[in-house]
Amino acid sequence: MEETHEHEELVNERIQAHDEQPSAIKDLTMRSGAVGLRQLADVPPDTPVKLAMHFYAFEHLEIATYEFLIRIAEEAGDKDTVEAAKKILEQELKPEGEDDKEGEEEEGGEDDSEGKAEGEGDSKDEKEGEEEKQASSA
Repeated sequence: MEETHEHEELVNERIQAHDEQPSAIKDLTMRSGAVGLRQLADVPPDTPVKLAMHFYAFEHLEIATYEFLIRIAEEAGDKDTVEAAKKILEQELKPEGEDDKEGEEEEGGEDDSEGKAEGEGDSKDEKEGEEEKQASSA
């Protein structure tokens, strides 16, 4: 949620830098679209796959929006807006929780993969992949 507020602030700063205000007509149009998205979100997906599809669609709608904003700002020669949109896009493209991991490493957190015996701590999929490789080479 904190990230969303930061994104909103960055966008509002860029709008104000141009002595503009959000368009009432465009805002109304976006709110109408949001009603449809909200209705979609209100119907809980009945399977994990549908939930993943919903999440994927929402995230990529955001990504596409910032990519489009970057293109428009580049054509307009607005370097500050390009920079702000790229910062937001970079955050949107980061896997969830990656910021937490970076903070732990900077604070001296240890990488769990170091010092482990071979195969220790590997996921089930990694172990199965290794077994398949060994079986096919034998």
